[in-house]
Amino acid sequence: MMKLLYVFLGCVLLLTLLSACSQQDEPLIPSAPVESLEASQQLDGMDAPRETLHQHCAAEAVREHEITATCKSVGSYERVVYCSDCGEELERRAEELSKVDHFYQQEHCIYCGVKQAGVGLSYRSNGDGTCYVSGMGSCKDEDLVIPSTSPAGDTVVGIGDSAFYNRIGLFSVQLPDTLEYVGTNAFALCPNIQSLSLSSSLKSVGAGAFADIGKECYHVYDGVNYLGSKDNPYLVLISPVDHGKASYRIHEQTKILYRGAFQGCKSLERMEIHDGVIEIGGSAFQSCESLKQVTLPKGITVIPVSLFDGCSVLESVAIPETVTEIGNFAFVYCRKLSAVELHEGIVSIGESAFQYCERLTELQLPSTLRRLGMDAFKNCSGIERIEIPAGVTEIPRG
Repeated sequence: MMKLLYVFLGCVLLLTLLSACSQQDEPLIPSAPVESLEASQQLDGMDAPRETLHQHCAAEAVREHEITATCKSVGSYERVVYCSDCGEELERRAEELSKVDHFYQQEHCIYCGVKQAGVGLSYRSNGDGTCYVSGMGSCKDEDLVIPSTSPAGDTVVGIGDSAFYNRIGLFSVQLPDTLEYVGTNAFALCPNIQSLSLSSSLKSVGAGAFADIGKECYHVYDGVNYLGSKDNPYLVLISPVDHGKASYRIHEQTKILYRGAFQGCKSLERMEIHDGVIEIGGSAFQSCESLKQVTLPKGITVIPVSLFDGCSVLESVAIPETVTEIGNFAFVYCRKLSAVELHEGIVSIGESAFQYCERLTELQLPSTLRRLGMDAFKNCSGIERIEIPAGVTEIPRG
């Protein structure tokens, strides 16, 4: 019995001790060293093992989202480089594609519809990288498109004299934007041409260049016929529809007055030519018997042949300071012309330029004059004396 009592008392004592230790939060197991705890915490915070990183290997660049370039617009695409191993995108950038040449099928461009330029035309080189079209050659086109570049690589700047004279098989003509001049009678007697597109770069048109082409080619403004380009239908003033008007307005986009434009307009009394006009053809106002007032554009360099021939009531003309040459017969038979100033810079006065200008009384020739044509002042009965500049080496008759 005593043994049982001792066992019971021992258990009670043990329970009492355990209860006291629990209330004081004293660990029953000895604390681990600080170093061991820190090491344990570090181990707990470590990431899980990762896959081994590889070196990217750039594959050949590819094109994506490509937009095809045409003769009308530029194209574009995205240049992309991927890793050849893992396929990851390494680089992407936008690139532009330049416009391309026309692509012809059945003589028309599939992009813009323009007709293919004539093949077999004859060209003549100017020896400076430019050339002009001299004729049809072996070309059989009825709807003619003249290219901007010859087969030899020269830039086409002109149409030669009589190049397409009397080509009754031509129905339409389109000239290149590089074209600067059209020669004498170049398209004369081509009555079946119903559509003609000039070059906006045009600077000079020869006599009779468009004589007797189809009336469908013309554009009309204020009773006057014009020929033009696709951008400017009033580029070249050709002639009045009605020759009986006292005045005409020249379109503001006009650059050239055709040779003989107002010739024989006997009712024409006044004409103002704006400064945008760069060339006036010969005989433009010949035999305008009622013409009294004219304003010439400031930019012209030549008073052409017979410009005012027979303008018998014209009293005065202001010659622009840009003029360097006065052509043959320019003012012949201007019997009432009483005043004209020949400024410094004029180097040539043509034959019979002022013949029969009977009311001219004073005239001073510029020191820059080098050429004085024969009979330049013949029958100018009002002029008593003319002093010839030292630069003129030959004194003409009259």
